[in-house]
Amino acid sequence: MRASLATTAATLALVVFAAPALAAGERGTSPPRRIAGLDPAAAPEAARASAAGGAPTIDTSALAYYLQQNNQTRAQAEIRRLRLLHPGWEPPADLASLADPSGDVQPLWQMYGAGRIDELRAEIARRIERGWQPPPELVAKLRLRETRRSLIEASDARAWATVIDLAARNPDLVTTDDLDLTWRVAEAAARTGDSRRAAELYRLILTNETRAPERLATVQKAGEVLSDADLEPLIALGNRRADGSGEFDDIRLDRLRRRIGVALGGERSSGPPRPSWRRSRRRRAGAAARAMPR
Repeated sequence: MRASLATTAATLALVVFAAPALAAGERGTSPPRRIAGLDPAAAPEAARASAAGGAPTIDTSALAYYLQQNNQTRAQAEIRRLRLLHPGWEPPADLASLADPSGDVQPLWQMYGAGRIDELRAEIARRIERGWQPPPELVAKLRLRETRRSLIEASDARAWATVIDLAARNPDLVTTDDLDLTWRVAEAAARTGDSRRAAELYRLILTNETRAPERLATVQKAGEVLSDADLEPLIALGNRRADGSGEFDDIRLDRLRRRIGVALGGERSSGPPRPSWRRSRRRRAGAAARAMPR
């Protein structure tokens, strides 16, 4: 489903890793790609520890939590993530040995998974007062969760430079598994004049995502901020249907209609017309509203 990790890293200068399973649902067996090209200087924590001459501590508390919950999908995703962060690391043959018999950390992960962040922070603070140290993995996920919220708020406020800055300083945050965040960063890149980076982010989604609605939404969003020249390669990534038509042919047709309309003077050239797929969606929504009992 996904291309070779080594090839992607070499050709796109992007760092590849598996996203935290609690932050995004699992789709498939291959790890998502971390989109870190926004900041060439960014480096994973494991690499920084290695460069400093110290062996990084491998935090398996998240894996232990998934095993306690008997969530094999997320456990396997966490194993892939740890392998990528710590080359050479392999899980023990007996995964049960990683479980936390005392239950010391499991309640904290349960709070995180349930979104009880304030309660989680209070419990961490209480334990720290007794000399306890929280698992680095949990601390990192809390930080990323808060940064994600800040990025979404900046995107909603159309503070594009802030979006780019947050993504550049937190490359672990933007992955192809978190479509909403990747869409927002791609839009911010386009709005700040970096159409090449925006097109690359959209392309990475399309080369990893297999669900038709999400693929269509990606090209639709790209069409709102990219030129025809930048959008056409994305449209070309569409799958071919049994009748020979392309997955994104309707979007290409809408763009063609716009160009013809502008050339004939039938539409204002100051902005794109409302695409037919959007008009159809509004018509369906209107019909559904009229059909509701009053």
